[in-house]
Amino acid sequence: MECMNNDKYIEYINPYLQDYTIDLKRLRFAIELTSNQLDFLRSIIKSTEFKSEEQEIHFFKHAKPLVLSHLIYFLKIHKLLENCPVMLPDAKQNIVKDKMASINRFHKKHSSFIRYLRQEETHLDTLYFTRNRASKMATSWNYNSDPDFSTNHDTLVAKYHASCLFAKYLTHQLYLLDKPNSQEYLFKESLKWTGQKVDLIELIYALQASGVFEHGHSSVKKIADFFQEHFECNLGDVYRCYSELRFRKKSRTKFLDQLAEQLQKKMDSDDF
Repeated sequence: MECMNNDKYIEYINPYLQDYTIDLKRLRFAIELTSNQLDFLRSIIKSTEFKSEEQEIHFFKHAKPLVLSHLIYFLKIHKLLENCPVMLPDAKQNIVKDKMASINRFHKKHSSFIRYLRQEETHLDTLYFTRNRASKMATSWNYNSDPDFSTNHDTLVAKYHASCLFAKYLTHQLYLLDKPNSQEYLFKESLKWTGQKVDLIELIYALQASGVFEHGHSSVKKIADFFQEHFECNLGDVYRCYSELRFRKKSRTKFLDQLAEQLQKKMDSDDF
């Protein structure tokens, strides 16, 4: 199986992430895909040095945990399906609810760190996401013992994101158990974004900066995840794209300017 850059990997893995009735065969393929991608990232780290501390932090805070969270998520579903014998719906519901309770306990135990991630704080990034600090703060969260491919908290980030994915999967299982004859999901028909992904990222950051979701407490990632799921699009590395937007030579809000211009034209046209 070929190794892929981040955008191509997301394109390949998304159908498996969005399949809430995934079977063991597809799960095994998804696990192989994510494992290979993780090995690919490891090989890059082994052969390439980061140019800056910021680049290292980005890798261990975002790039590696993204792939690792997918692997953890698929392994959780695989274990659930393999170990769950044929049983009555009520018994299945109890198992799913136990898993949900376990996720809630995880979130409660690590509430401070999860809040750090959700609020996009950065003041502890050097401590959490650089390898020179990992040897001084050994924890049980390293995915493996490879000091070149681990920091104190990158695996904890992955476990958090995997728990969110697994919670969504479990919610769908409860829905299907409540309505066993239904083949429909909770979500209505989606809209497909056919514009440039950079334009949608610009819009997402504008909405987040304006504080129009959850009284200003919603993160860029949460908004981006919502748009990707409901608009059927892959945005890739949102944070890197935003950095590029900031360094545009002309207007840094090109898409927003175009939206305002097009709306003004429509209003002018409708006035007649």
